[in-house]
Amino acid sequence: MSGFVIFDLDGVLVDSEQVWDQSRKDVVAAHGRQWTDSATTDMLGMSSKEWPVYLIEQLGVPLSVDEINEAVVAAMLREYHAELPLLPGAREVVERLRHLLTLGLASSSNRPIIDVVLSEMGVAAHFKATVSSEEVARGKPAPDVYLEALRRLDADTAVAIEDSEAGIRSAHAAGLYVIAIPNPHFPPSDEALALADQVLENLDAVTYEVVAVGLEARYREAIDVGDVAAWVRLGDLLANLDGREDEAAAAYRTAVEADVPGALGELVQFLFEEERFDEAAELFAAGAGRGEAVALHGLGVVRERQGAVGEAETLLRQAIDAGEPNAHATLARLLSAQFRDDEAAQHFRAGARAGDEYSLIWITLHLRDTGRGDEAEALLSELVAAGVFSGDGIVAQLRAA
Repeated sequence: MSGFVIFDLDGVLVDSEQVWDQSRKDVVAAHGRQWTDSATTDMLGMSSKEWPVYLIEQLGVPLSVDEINEAVVAAMLREYHAELPLLPGAREVVERLRHLLTLGLASSSNRPIIDVVLSEMGVAAHFKATVSSEEVARGKPAPDVYLEALRRLDADTAVAIEDSEAGIRSAHAAGLYVIAIPNPHFPPSDEALALADQVLENLDAVTYEVVAVGLEARYREAIDVGDVAAWVRLGDLLANLDGREDEAAAAYRTAVEADVPGALGELVQFLFEEERFDEAAELFAAGAGRGEAVALHGLGVVRERQGAVGEAETLLRQAIDAGEPNAHATLARLLSAQFRDDEAAQHFRAGARAGDEYSLIWITLHLRDTGRGDEAEALLSELVAAGVFSGDGIVAQLRAA
C-alpha cells in the first residue's frame, strides 16, 4: 500500500447530522426541556463523552451521561437499521481507494454506531483501524481522535477527509493533509476551510490521484527534514500513478543508496512488475560478478524472467553453492516447469527447510503422489520440530488434506 487515508463518518460517508439532531431533540423534549437555536452547532464534533454533558448542563436534561448516550444511540441504531442514509458515492469511494491505500476512520460517533454503519455498508473489512472520540481524551476539534487513528494504523502521516468545522480543525491540528467536502447543512466557516489543503464538491471527486497529491506533499516534507525512509513511501505512491514510473524508480534508487531497509526489495519488485529487466540485471551484475550469493540469486531470477533459462539455472546453482538457501525454491520452480521433477524435488525439499511455503506444499504433495506419504509426514514433523513452520496454518492444512 502506498499510504493512508482517514475518513470521517458523519457528513462524509453518512448523511447523519440531522438524524443525530433529531434523536437528541427527542430526548430533550421527552423530559420537558427546550431545544435552543445554537444547540446543534454547539455540539458538532463533540464526543459521546462531551455532548451528553451539554444536554445536562446547558439544556437541563435530568439524566446521567450514560442514560443520555444509551437513549440517543438506541434511536440512531433504529434509524440506521431501518434505512442507512449513505451519502452519494460513499461505498464507491471506499471501494475505489482500498486497493492502493490503507483506510482508517476517525469519528465523533459512538463505537456501536461506527460498527453498524460500516457493517451495513459492507465495508468494515476494508478499514484497518477505526477510532471513536469516546476512546480518546478529547473530541474534535482537538486532534486526539486523528492522532489515535495514526497510532493504530502505525502511520506517520495520512490524508483526512472531513466535512465539518470541528473535523477540519481536528485533522489540521493533527498535522494531516486535509481534504474538505463542506457539509451543506452545517457549512464550515471560511476560516476553517482555509485550513484545508483541498476543497472538493463531493465524494466522486476523491480519487487516488487526488489523495496522492496530499501524500506526495507530506512525503516530500519528510524527505526535506531528513527522513530517508520516506523515499520508499514516495516510490510506492508514484509507482501507481500513470506516467510517473521513472520518478518512482528514482525514488526507490535514492532509498537504496541511503541504505533504507527493504528498499532494494521494493525496487526489484517494481522493476519486475514494470518488466524493466535490464535495469534489474544491472542491480545484481556487480555483486554476481563478485560471487555474492544474494546477487547471484537475483540475477538468476532476472535471467529466468528474460527467458534465458540455461543461464538462470547456472546462476541459481552458483547462488546455492555460495550459501543462498532461498535460491533452492527458485531453482526448484524452474526445474519443475521443465518437468524435471526428480531434480526439482531435491530443491523443493531444501526450499521447505529454508521456510518457503510453496516448496513445502509442492514437496508434500509430490511425496504423497509418489506413494511416500510417511516420508511427507516425517518432513512436516521435522520442520515443525525445528521451528521452521508452526503446527498450525499451512502444516495443519496439509495434514488435513
